[in-house]
Order: sequence, then C-alpha cells, then structure tokens
Amino acid sequence: MPDISPLSADDPRRLGGYTVEGVLADSGVYLARDDSGDPVVIKVYPSDATSFLRAMRAVRAQDAYYTAAVLDSGETGDGLPYLVTEYVDGETLQATVAARGPLQGSALHRLAIATMAALVAVHQAGAVHGSFGPGDVLLGPDGPRLINAGVAPALEATTATATQRVGGLAYTAPEHFGGDAPQREEGGEPAGGPADVFAWAATMVFAATGEAPFDGGSTSATMNRVLRHEPDLSALDDHLRGVIADCLAKDPRARPTAGDALLKLVGHSLLTARTGDLTAVVPPPAGPPEPAAAPPRRTGRFAALAVAGGLVIALASAGAVYTLQSRTGTPAAVATPTPSPSATAISSLAAQAPPSPPPTPLARIAAPGLGLALHEHPADRLRVVAYQTGDDLYVRAPGTARFTKSQEKRSEEVAASPDGAWLALLTGGRLTFVSRTGGDRFEVEVGPARRPTWSRDAKRLLLTTTKGTGKDEDGTPVPGGFAIVDVATKAVTPVDTDAETRQGRGSYAWLPDGAGVALSYRSGDDYGMRISDLTGRETRAMNWVGYTGGIRMFSPSGKLFLTHCPSGGTVCVWDTAEGVRRASVAIFFEGSEFWGWYDENHLLIYNPSQEPDRLVAMDLRSQERRIVLTLPGKDFGDFYVTLAER
Repeated sequence: MPDISPLSADDPRRLGGYTVEGVLADSGVYLARDDSGDPVVIKVYPSDATSFLRAMRAVRAQDAYYTAAVLDSGETGDGLPYLVTEYVDGETLQATVAARGPLQGSALHRLAIATMAALVAVHQAGAVHGSFGPGDVLLGPDGPRLINAGVAPALEATTATATQRVGGLAYTAPEHFGGDAPQREEGGEPAGGPADVFAWAATMVFAATGEAPFDGGSTSATMNRVLRHEPDLSALDDHLRGVIADCLAKDPRARPTAGDALLKLVGHSLLTARTGDLTAVVPPPAGPPEPAAAPPRRTGRFAALAVAGGLVIALASAGAVYTLQSRTGTPAAVATPTPSPSATAISSLAAQAPPSPPPTPLARIAAPGLGLALHEHPADRLRVVAYQTGDDLYVRAPGTARFTKSQEKRSEEVAASPDGAWLALLTGGRLTFVSRTGGDRFEVEVGPARRPTWSRDAKRLLLTTTKGTGKDEDGTPVPGGFAIVDVATKAVTPVDTDAETRQGRGSYAWLPDGAGVALSYRSGDDYGMRISDLTGRETRAMNWVGYTGGIRMFSPSGKLFLTHCPSGGTVCVWDTAEGVRRASVAIFFEGSEFWGWYDENHLLIYNPSQEPDRLVAMDLRSQERRIVLTLPGKDFGDFYVTLAER
C-alpha cells in the first residue's frame, strides 16, 4: 500500500461527494472515499478548471484495461480542477525497481504488453499520455495500471506558466527538445503519439536495468544523450530488444505506432495469420466438455500462462485491426487502417459482440475437508464432482450438493468422465474406475503413465505413457507413447511412438472427434504440435502454434484450441481445421494457471493473486465474468479438483 500522510490544516476534508482521508505521495494527491466507502484517489491540478477539464475529455472518454479509470471530476472552492480516479493498491514501477531490483523474463514481457495495451487505448481515444515514465505505472494486485494519461498536455495547454514537461527528461523524446514535435496526420495517431512510444520504450529499459537509458546526471548531458546516443539494450531478450529498439528511433516517423508495437509484442505476424483466413468465429452448439482438473502443483508451462492484471486482448494482425475492451464491457474505438488492395475485411473474435456471461451464482457451497467454496447456479454446464486434498478424496453425490469422503486411497491424478458418471484414479501404474452412481469399481494395469483424459463419448480413456523415458527441462517425464483404455471391455491398447526421440513434450490429448491424438514437440527454442492417428502414425504437424500443454487444449466444440503464443507472454486461440490464429489472449494474473474451457466462449483460469485464491470463468474479450470456486492459498498445495457436466 502506498504511504499515506495525515491531512494538514490547509488540505480539504471534502471534495464534491468524497471524504478526504489522507495525502498520497505529493501534495495535492489525496486518498478519499465515496459515499459507499470505496477508496478513490483525488488529484488537484494548478490550472484553469474549465480549460483543463475540457482538455481532459478525450482521456475521460476511454475506459480501458491497464489505465486507472477516471471516475469523476470537479472544481475546488479555490477554482482548481480535480480528477477522481480508481484507487490502485500498489507501488509505482519506479519504487518497485528501486526496492526490489529490475524485472526479468516473463515479468518484464507482461509489463511491456500491459503498458503498451494501455497506451493503445489512450491513443484510440484521441489523446496522448504526454509524460510516460516509471512513476506513471502502478503495479497493483491485478496487474499494471497506467496513470496520469493526458495530464501533461492538458496542463501545458491551459497553464500559462508551464515551461517544463511533466516527467523526467531521460524519458522525453528527442523531437520535444527541438520544438518540432510531430503534428497529427489525417487518419494517423494523435500528435505526440510517437513521443509516447519513445517514452514507453525508455521506461521498459529502466524496468529491465534499474537505470534510465539516457540519464546523463545533468539536464544538458541528459538532453545530449537523448538526441545523440544509442542506449544499451543488452539486458533485453531478442524479441523485446527488437521492439524497443524500433520504438527508440530518433526520428519519430521511424517509430511504430502503439498499435503496431503491441501487435509485435504479442507475436502477431503475417506468417501465422493470413488476412483472408481471419474470418469471424460463430460458436457452434457446445459439445461435452473435457473434464478440468487442477494440476497437482504450480509448475510447468501452463502454470505461467498469464501475466499480471485482468485484461484479455484479442487482436488480428494482417489488416492491423485491434480492439481493446473496456472494463465496462463496451469496446473501445477500433483503429482500422485502410487495407491494402490485396487485403480483405478481417473479423476476429474481438470484433464480435461479447458473449453472454455465465449465469450469476445463486448458491455458495462449503465443501468439507478444507476451505473450498463452490459458487454455483442451477443452469451451470459444469460442476465440481470430486476433489482431493491431502490423503482424502471427496466425491459428490449425483444431483446434490453433498460431498462424502471416499474409501479410495490417495491417487496421483483424478479424472471424471464428461458425463460425470465415472471417476478414473491413477496410482502407481494402476487405473481404478469408480462409478459415482452405483458403486461399481474395477482396475486395469497401465504401467508408468500420466494425465488420464476421457474421450468425449466417455467410452475410452487416454494416457501418456512414460516407461523408460527421461525428463524434460522442467523435470516432467518425457512422453514415450500413449495407451487407450476401453471402459466397456477393460482392454488396454498401448501405442509406442517416437515422441521421446523427436522431442515430444507435455501429454497427449484426444482430437475432438476421438480419431486421433495431439502432442506438443520442441524444436530448438520453438514448439509445435503433431497430430497422429490411433496407431501412432503422424498425419499432420503444425510447427507454428507454440506449446499446447496437453489434455485441456480443445474447446468444447473442438473447433478451437489454445496454446502458448510462439512469442511468449500470451495465449493463442487457433482454428483447429485451418491452423490459423483467431485471437491472442493476455490474462494478467500473477502465477495463474489455465484449467480448461468453461464453454466455447470462456476459459477457466486459476487466479491466486487475490485472497482467497479463485477459479474464474473469463471470456476472450473481457475481464473475469464469473467466480467458479474459491480456496484459501494455504490449502492449495495438495488440492486436486475435477469438473464434469452436471
């Protein structure tokens, strides 16, 4: 929480409908509460109220993720304007790096994507930030938030004595020192947009190194470095270094727009998304879902699916169409450059109307054995049917909210059939099938294996076999083949493949029609997906899609599947038939995990960034839409849950 100082005799006690409680950071920035008791931030500005608030209209009009929303505005008794913004409980990037050091790896990529997404939203609203720097980024519990957007230009335009740009010189674009800042071109981004992009890039260098890239120790030396020196970008990885180098071009005309930079950050490319293929996806009737089970530990690639906040970005490349959804669910303006003669109209997942959200929970069910709470509605498609904690397995009686402790011993993994009729318990190479309705039970020997997953018709079970294989770079057993169990005949059919020698990774997944299987593979630093028939013969390869993660990759209809984007930092949604990208999804929850598809339009995401931890349903365009369950973080360690159709 930011430092809060007591009010002085000169500070206001009430501004508009808000009660002022303390001073945040600088004089004129206050912590206050509205009439319902919710905290807000109020900042008073030394400017003409009418002119300043008029100049801020464009910024107030946008309500995008990764910006601190402007909730209200007004005028003090002394005639000074003030803005009321949402309260973000977090430190600035400046303070965080000073206290804990530079950001690295995925944390830096997440920051870059979130802050550039915020900048795109500001520019789409017809505004500019004007003073982007490490002090203008708050690192809140739900991710980075950009603050002070538009304030510097508004102050400069309305304050006669304004002679110095707000923000550090080391983050100021070189064109501002020469007085030749670019003007807005017809159909282009706002005047000053290239300077925002430059300042963003300089801020990312600070985040990666702890030092302002052009700081010379004095005003003149800093200005000289901005104008003539190239910064040291060796601390950045190749992908991020290229984007930031482009954004730091001395000539503003050589810099990418914020939208183009964002597309580069999330990995969009004409090589992986052909213009004509990015057609609208109309969700078909949902088929039976794959049962979703929590990973037994917070490790592996899917344990780092997301990044730091709540936005989901859906973009299409080829024609540079990008949409940033607002927190209210209303799309922000869509920037659509004039297509080239060869381009066709593009419609991405983001361009459609938001899907209907899952029903609002009507019941909160406290489960025995730990602090698990289920948030349910009678119309829910999916229900928690079993969970394991410690040595105990709890099974739900069909058609009820009652869980009872099973007599079965602890298992390594639990999988419920799509119809919820059977539980499959994997322990020490033995698979135990337990009926939830009649008490029937049988066992089959499968040998060393992992990740049991049911076919959609609930007649077969697929396992990834690991006998005699080594481990990958994460310590996970490398797949050696797969085995299929016929539930009716109890027959086990093992299929040896060349997965181990060909760098197979993760676990096998059923294809939606049950006629084949899919597996990720590694090639150098890249990942792709191989598809095989049920004899193990490869029938197709997609070397461009990234890491799939395994059993829960396909949507309920099977028409979409999800991977880590090849560029990292985001999740990609692909068309199963065509192999083209339909959307990129950046889910910003620190330490989150992908648990599967809630339905055709929503992902199940485990979010441990709040207390208690929670499993949420999130759509592909907006923030979380629904809490499915909550669980205190202390109980997560040995927790394993499985969901199925009710």
